[in-house]
Amino acid sequence: MVLKRIPSVLSPELLYALAQMGHGDELVLADVNFPVSSVCGRGPREIRADGLEIPRLLEAILELFPLDTYDPSSAAVMDLVEADKQRGVSVPIWDTYSHVLWQVGEVQKPLEKVERFAFYERARKAFAVVATGPLRCPIRRQRPSELDSIRCISGPLVGRHRQDLITMVQVIHILFWLRV
Repeated sequence: MVLKRIPSVLSPELLYALAQMGHGDELVLADVNFPVSSVCGRGPREIRADGLEIPRLLEAILELFPLDTYDPSSAAVMDLVEADKQRGVSVPIWDTYSHVLWQVGEVQKPLEKVERFAFYERARKAFAVVATGPLRCPIRRQRPSELDSIRCISGPLVGRHRQDLITMVQVIHILFWLRV
């Protein structure tokens, strides 16, 4: 049965997890390359949302799920590694996340950036990790001598495009925690 005013992208499993969460619990929305199964093998629930993109899922969750306003930051992302920062890599999807948060009126705070391995450790302590997809590569380079942009593409990758994608860390994961 379809529930009224419940976004159809929210599975019964995800709705159940959201209903069980309490103060201080965190939910990770992870892209298709995040090691969800290995992270969840040590604690958090693994919830599948295959085929859904994080911004759409985030919008749906925030229709029902209040964020923690007492914390300095209600949402966090995996930060770029130092090498990517030095190369001038930017992450436009972070602006998308901030816009979604702003649209639903939840927070006007900047996203917290968490170092890669600290993010993995934090994810292991989360209440649940939601595995999303399809593969997204929302990273744009600033240097004109490099690729101007990298688009989300399916199928085989060749040459320089493939290497550029391989060297990028997963940077579109995001954490949320419940508001009182």
